Amino acid sequence: MPTPAARWRLRLLGGFEIDDGQQRRSRLHSRAAVLLLARLALRPGRDHGREELAALLWPQADLGTGLARLRQTLSTLRAVLERGSGLAAAEPLIAADRRVLRLVPGTLTCDVWPFERACADGDAAEARRLYAGELLPGYQDEWVAEERLRLQALADRLITQHPARRSATELGEPVLIDPPALGERAPPTPHGDPALALPKPAGLWHGDGQALQRLEQLVSCQRLVTLRGPGGIGKTRLALELLQSLAAMAAPFDTLRFVPCVQVRQLPELQDRLMLALRPPPGPQDDLARCTQALAGHRALLVLDNADALEGPALQWMSQALERLPGLHMVLTSRRASGLPGEHDWPVMPLSLPASGASWPELRSNPAVCLFVDRACASRLDFQLHAGNGPTVAAVVRRLQGLPLAIELAASRVRSLPPAALLELLNQPGSDRWALLSRSGPRAGDDPRHASLLAVVDDSLSQLPPEAVLVLAMLAVAPVALAGDLVARLAVRTGAAASGAAARRALDDLAAASLVDPLIDDGVETWWALREPVRDRVRETRAMPVLRGWPEALMEWAQALPQPWPLSRLTPLWPVLTWLANEPLDARTAPGFIDMVLALHPAWAERSPPAAVVRALDRALDALPQADGLATAGASHGDRRAQAHALAAWLGMAVGERGLARDHAARAAACWPSNAGARARAQWQVAKVWRRADGNVDQARLLLHEAVRHAQVAGDKMAEAEAVNQLATIANEHDGKPAQAEAGYRQALELLRTVQPPPAHAIRGVQHNLAITLIYAGRPADALAVIAPLIADARANGDEQLLGPLYNARGSALQDLGHLAEAMESTIESLTLAWHTLETESVLYALWNVALLAHRLELADVAARLLGYADASWRHQFGPLGASDRRDVVRVRRRCRQRLGRQMAEAIWRDGQSMSPADAVACARRLAPATTCAVVS
Repeated sequence: MPTPAARWRLRLLGGFEIDDGQQRRSRLHSRAAVLLLARLALRPGRDHGREELAALLWPQADLGTGLARLRQTLSTLRAVLERGSGLAAAEPLIAADRRVLRLVPGTLTCDVWPFERACADGDAAEARRLYAGELLPGYQDEWVAEERLRLQALADRLITQHPARRSATELGEPVLIDPPALGERAPPTPHGDPALALPKPAGLWHGDGQALQRLEQLVSCQRLVTLRGPGGIGKTRLALELLQSLAAMAAPFDTLRFVPCVQVRQLPELQDRLMLALRPPPGPQDDLARCTQALAGHRALLVLDNADALEGPALQWMSQALERLPGLHMVLTSRRASGLPGEHDWPVMPLSLPASGASWPELRSNPAVCLFVDRACASRLDFQLHAGNGPTVAAVVRRLQGLPLAIELAASRVRSLPPAALLELLNQPGSDRWALLSRSGPRAGDDPRHASLLAVVDDSLSQLPPEAVLVLAMLAVAPVALAGDLVARLAVRTGAAASGAAARRALDDLAAASLVDPLIDDGVETWWALREPVRDRVRETRAMPVLRGWPEALMEWAQALPQPWPLSRLTPLWPVLTWLANEPLDARTAPGFIDMVLALHPAWAERSPPAAVVRALDRALDALPQADGLATAGASHGDRRAQAHALAAWLGMAVGERGLARDHAARAAACWPSNAGARARAQWQVAKVWRRADGNVDQARLLLHEAVRHAQVAGDKMAEAEAVNQLATIANEHDGKPAQAEAGYRQALELLRTVQPPPAHAIRGVQHNLAITLIYAGRPADALAVIAPLIADARANGDEQLLGPLYNARGSALQDLGHLAEAMESTIESLTLAWHTLETESVLYALWNVALLAHRLELADVAARLLGYADASWRHQFGPLGASDRRDVVRVRRRCRQRLGRQMAEAIWRDGQSMSPADAVACARRLAPATTCAVVS
């Protein structure tokens, strides 16, 4: 007998279906495959001779042909079910040798088996429940007809012997509608059978089981819950899963009903749908009163599906019914909240997506990927997820943002479009790409709104008030998420709303209509984003407002932030800045962009800007006419221009744009700001470029001392601390005086701690520099004592920019202590963090140290390749190497020549110099497990 843990579930009564818990198939690649599987399942305990099966399945063919067809059918069936099955791992279902075939015991259950047991036990109620219809309807093979008659005879004999029906309460579980073969259908009642008339979708559900459990608890205690979300997000399917789950528990509701309300607006239309769902007994009252009476005295749950369009009288009836029937609960599925009293909003979330670079097991178990594979297999029986197409399928579902309808429609195209071609089409610009996601045939007519993804979008847009349409058009300009308070400022600046309050109301309308998604919560505001199909459709059908006003709104928003700026508020801003920086700039728009970058200066102290912003600042300064002033009050035109050049120089150095940094440093030095504080800041910014890009340490030292004096005159402790910090770095890295450097860093810390509120990121940065000095001084253990609490503090405060350098410093200290495996782990963690935050300098530092570790582990080829890349990239992007780094290059290069031979070592070094950044990072990250194993062994 099969065990309860059998993986495959086969249904033959009332239709064919096979399910392995991952996906459900209602057909196979051929009629013969269905019949072969059915024959084996109907006789599970015996061996089936190949000749016997060939004669049953192909009675008109000669024996040789029949055996050949059997081999082909068996091979394909195994490929689909055992080795393919979409996501399922290989597992034998059918055992075969040269003579016989048999089912592998414990791998499959079949609905015929419990039915036959119920008949043998004389349990008429159980047999009636299990008999879902005749065996394999539509198959007229002689042996199938004989089996069909045999099973029907068993059922009829049992009903004749036990005519009395037991109620659902007596059975203790839901009873499905009787099939025609078992006699007349009893008239349904509105209570007592919670599963009666509940739709059950054919495909597997790939949603969040834990969220479903939480929803069950909410619906049990709250009387009005709205499952809200954009069209195609899976609201209806979630509601059906909720009903099926509650029906299986038989509590807390004794009546469950599903009421489809597609295109239902008025109360009479709702009344008709309620009558169909509840089927109340005849009576003298009107239909609505009879429906209400049928629900009275029961703990009932009504699901009103697609309730978006319900209007005043219909909503009023719902509110009154909830007031008058204390046992009544309602669940609405809708794109917008109903606004009824006591409503609880349940936003339906998209399917979780696989991370970029997800492992094979993660891909196979990801819900969005599972849905795609399930639907793709329904369209193309031989479709399989494998290592070759897995990353592409993952990219497709990410492109579709986990929207179930979009994934289903895309997967249906697999019959003619492989995933790679599908992804290429979806990556095309404009809304035409979404026209691919449509369906035809009967399902398109059930609900025209879901006939295509664009139809879903158009229907939602048609219901918006005019004010919300204007704000939506403004949001569609930028393919990024925007904070609520930033939306309010932008709407006023661009003329999309008369006031910030009006913009907030419009944003709330868009959120209620599920047209904007909450993407990030930064602790203060929610950042809202449009889905790509919505953005494309809006841009196509509505006039776009001009871009002017965006930099000014961003500047106002930034200036309103508290000091020091919260890191959580800055991180989501980077995509906005990157997008804005890639827009065209001219003499008219350049001043606003420059003022915005200057206003964001406190942000650059927390995290380096996107490289695109620095290049855009360079373009804006070139486009700025000499006579055209900058807008920020409190500074002259010349001062603002000088500050902008100094800022461009410093930021250019931070993102590895050495040439740009040197150019703007020279232009800033030609006209320092007249204000003492602004001059001090500009001078330490330029000094860093002179020291790093030109190797002009002496000139940088003089400029930093001058910056200290100007900062002291202005009382600017931040600027003074930065200049002192750089002087300490020169003492450590250039002068070789770690004690002097340590004293300088401690002086900088004292200055920063006098600033209110204390600049936590800057303080952590100086403490990191202090740890580096301790490593230079030969005190790695003391350095680790400084680094450990810094890492914890940076993690707790979301200081991602500093985490990379901190882990790199930890790796250097561990390397000096001889803990090479831990050092490699920490350094590669540093590389991963720096790569994630796009910190170019930190990436090169980490790659440099990985190369030195590879050298110590005698991995000469890796050391040569990575150090070749890091050396060339550093010289190109940041300037000359320091003396210590030059010694590292000479030492490692010489050792690589000794181990590999001069010719091979130099070839590998040149290969490293030509690598892309992504290839260099991938090369280093692949090293971690190998080096760990090497050290352990």
